[in-house]
Amino acid sequence: MIAPDRGDGAQVGMLSLDAITTAVALADSRQIERYGLRMTFTVEQARSEELRSCGDAFAEAFGDDPVYSYIWPDDDIRAKQLVHLFDERLPMIESPAQQIWVAREEDGALAAVSVWDTSGRYSQDEWAQMITQMSAVFGERLAAAATIMQTIDESRPLQPHWYLDDFATLSASRGLGAGRAVVENRIAYCDQHGIDIYGVCTKETTVGFYEKWGAVIAKEIRVPDGPLLWGMLRTAH
Repeated sequence: MIAPDRGDGAQVGMLSLDAITTAVALADSRQIERYGLRMTFTVEQARSEELRSCGDAFAEAFGDDPVYSYIWPDDDIRAKQLVHLFDERLPMIESPAQQIWVAREEDGALAAVSVWDTSGRYSQDEWAQMITQMSAVFGERLAAAATIMQTIDESRPLQPHWYLDDFATLSASRGLGAGRAVVENRIAYCDQHGIDIYGVCTKETTVGFYEKWGAVIAKEIRVPDGPLLWGMLRTAH
């Protein structure tokens, strides 16, 4: 019910249970989240037809990332090349050793994307192949890209582990728990199978995000003439 008018044109009181139910049913899910209710996400491996959307999510999320800013210092060039990079890279991820996992909203919409590498450090032959494949994307910035990518790879632990290579939440889904859902799904799998997880924070402000999952700073990664990064290790629980 609605309480009587206060006399100044405004109404006070409370809605009936039926009215609340109706309001919740009609409300946008992001409005519901503001009142403390967590959304439910489905986590599964990405479908081949949505790799372009996954790439767009990464390109948007990494627009000001220190790693990619080191590779492409110019903002406009970086924005363009990030789209090109992920358009080229994601379709290459076909083996079981590299996996793309996504979180979906209840209507199936893409909410968060993550790339996991289970293969360990790259061999010299693998490095040569990867750099050759990506040379057209990096162009004259190939040396910078190779330097920072190899520095990060050499920071990885020697023991078997899964590496959280890339991780992004779509702008429309940020703050709703989508990123948490996709990462915690893989954490649960790794805990079940006794697998450690390693990732690299490119901004000090994100360190706490990984610490919430039990990760600790394993090492500081100093890129020659580049950014300071933080290697985060989570041992299986």
